[in-house]
Amino acid sequence: VPDAKLFQESLLSKSKNLYGKTEVYELYNEAASRDGIRTLLKNVANKVKPENGDVLILFFAGHGVSVDNQYYFTPAKYSGDAGKSSLDAGAFPQTMLVDLVSAIHAEKKLIVLDSCQSGGSEWEGSIGRFSHASGVGIIAAAQSVQFALESSKFGHGLLTYSISDEIKNGQREKDGKLYLNILASRVKRAVEKLAAERKHKQD
Repeated sequence: VPDAKLFQESLLSKSKNLYGKTEVYELYNEAASRDGIRTLLKNVANKVKPENGDVLILFFAGHGVSVDNQYYFTPAKYSGDAGKSSLDAGAFPQTMLVDLVSAIHAEKKLIVLDSCQSGGSEWEGSIGRFSHASGVGIIAAAQSVQFALESSKFGHGLLTYSISDEIKNGQREKDGKLYLNILASRVKRAVEKLAAERKHKQD
């Protein structure tokens, strides 16, 4: 919850200068179940209209695991093991995420995954192909074999802290904007540095 709140606060602090209206949809703890996430994204799909210049930003913070090049977000209610059959039955797989996000016809889309082993979903498998083909931006906390650290100093995951800090305080381009590729590059360096200080590899 603290990660989602910090990310939300950083976005809202800047969005008022960019967009006429910002709508926030929140799912925390037990509400962020497989069915809860699916229902919310379907409802969002019914409201988003590309002709209005709508922008979609999805933020996931929690537990995750990659099995056979497939990333799974494991919601709070997930009680299965780390086996593929259990994950397919009860977790939130990247294939479901691809289908649901594809049905949301926003002008621009960004997915932020602050969980362990989420990077496999960015560069491998269906989400990787989906990202490159559709132009959906994806920023993930860690590679498919890495754990995503939480910082007791900041009280947040390293990715959440770094991306929120960059959104609020990062240097803008001459046109006053912060572009996604620049944001992703700066956040990657910040996470690598913070992780290295803790003698951990996270990129």
